[in-house]
Amino acid sequence: LPIVKENLEIYLPNRQEGYGLNINFIEKTKADLIITVDNGITAIEQVKRAKELNKKIIVTDHHTPQDVLPHCLIVNPKLDNNEYIKDICGTAVAWYLCDEIYKILNLPLENLYALADIVALATIADLVPMYNANRDITQYGLNLMEQNKFSSEGLRNIVMTKVKIQYGVESEDIGFGVAPVFNAIGRLEDPNVAFQILAQDRIDLIPYALNLNENRKALQNEKFIKSISDANVNENFIIYVDDTIEKGMIGLVAGDLCNRFNKPTIVISKGHGSGRSVYDISIFDIVKQAEEFLNGWGGHAQALGLNIKQENIEAFKNKIYSLTKNLEIIPILKYHDQINIQNVNQALNFIKSVKPFGQNNPEPKWLIKDLKIFEQKIIGKNKNVLMMNLSGRKAFMFKTFDLIPKQTIDIICTIKRDGSFQIEDWR
Repeated sequence: LPIVKENLEIYLPNRQEGYGLNINFIEKTKADLIITVDNGITAIEQVKRAKELNKKIIVTDHHTPQDVLPHCLIVNPKLDNNEYIKDICGTAVAWYLCDEIYKILNLPLENLYALADIVALATIADLVPMYNANRDITQYGLNLMEQNKFSSEGLRNIVMTKVKIQYGVESEDIGFGVAPVFNAIGRLEDPNVAFQILAQDRIDLIPYALNLNENRKALQNEKFIKSISDANVNENFIIYVDDTIEKGMIGLVAGDLCNRFNKPTIVISKGHGSGRSVYDISIFDIVKQAEEFLNGWGGHAQALGLNIKQENIEAFKNKIYSLTKNLEIIPILKYHDQINIQNVNQALNFIKSVKPFGQNNPEPKWLIKDLKIFEQKIIGKNKNVLMMNLSGRKAFMFKTFDLIPKQTIDIICTIKRDGSFQIEDWR
């Protein structure tokens, strides 16, 4: 049952078309078999329409199934009781399906396992829990990258550009350096460019992708700076409306505002909203009490998305402000252990033993007290990074625009491979 590339059609909807299957595509495509990736578990009407047109369909998805399922073949780990694979990302679901097909057709599995670098990229980028299969896939994929065994020339080029590979390749390198390059393409332009770079070795498109990500960072910083002065931050809950923010950027600005002021935050642009929360405050539970003003919404305790009509925004804001009038925002500053500056190398050895890091396996944070500030300055293309010399160690704090008016500080930080500190909080 060999499938030649000429018989394949790849379709990635852009953000204007929405997420997942759409009936317009189903009616337009000449394909007689449609396989979804990372979507489709709620596509009841779309699957029904595909059947009416005598098209076969396989849904591969990792999102939570609802009470009613599409009437087709479904591959979703959340419909099984296998804890090991329950929380894999959408790309990994498709990879596991390929694994079964390879075995049935007696194809060489090493060819499939060689793609683990791309599955690791997707696993890290999708922020799924970093345990069980996700941890194993990520570790295997990162090891391939460290050994320069890339399945994609496009991925190799971007990793070599964004990662100091002489130190090895960490999940953080991919999550903060590589994944945003691909995400920026989908946020701002045509997601098919990302596919062409990854799967078709279109390395000629990489400068365009890197430049797009730099534009994304500059735009995000510009909108963030504007939001600091324009948003009402006097309430216990920030709701900021700015119709100039691109749809793909609202979640990023919401996260920046939330982190800056340590308050649950929703950013709304042209009727689309994205929310982020802090500490143990469930933004989901708060918004649920004001859902009568929304056209649609969904999410979880720490993040959500919503749609709202312009005429309902003020009423929604007032309801949320009223609901959170007496909200207590109690900082939860968690750290793994307190160390002194002489114990940094021991901490690094511990860090190596518990990586890779991600959701549900966060990078350890450390409390270090009485550090002297020998030097500090604001750096970076967007002037939003504080670089410091703390008792002889290099330290960084991101998304900040001000020097620290002290001579000695206590910090909670993560420790990077080169022994530098990334500051999460200070006193």
